[in-house]
Amino acid sequence: GAPDVTQIDITTADAQITADESTAVTVQLRDQFGNLITTDRGTVTLSTSPIGVIDNGSDAGNSSITATYDVDGTYTATFKLNDIGVGDATIIGEYDGSAISDDATVTVNHGAATQLVIQTQPSSTGDATAGVPFVEQPVIEVQDQFGNIVTGDNSTVITASIATGSSTLESTG
Repeated sequence: GAPDVTQIDITTADAQITADESTAVTVQLRDQFGNLITTDRGTVTLSTSPIGVIDNGSDAGNSSITATYDVDGTYTATFKLNDIGVGDATIIGEYDGSAISDDATVTVNHGAATQLVIQTQPSSTGDATAGVPFVEQPVIEVQDQFGNIVTGDNSTVITASIATGSSTLESTG
């Protein structure tokens, strides 16, 4: 008869990705000797938390999907980010409705800088005095396409200008 499934491994192609990348997720069923079981033996469902989604090629962007069986004895899916979030994502699974004891972790870092976002507006013009710093200083963030703050970028130059009027805009840092 067919060998018993005694071990199930969940792995990812990459342990670390950026927010604008994805990584392959692979599930392999093994017998008591560690041999790969190369026949479709059931349903593998994958889910992720606290960030990211799982994509199986037909169900895209869900936090839980049924993995696709490949002819070589593996079940596959893709992990990716679809919203704001960086940090560790844990991918867990079920085999025929029972929890798989193994899991995989992917560390998601911010993506490439794509936008500047004003988080704090400077003091209103009524509160501004020539030669005196604004009471409320502006805060501008460099973010990726999902709104994650891009850290460690010491090379991007941000230039501010006055939209109307003829005053001089000065900076202290």
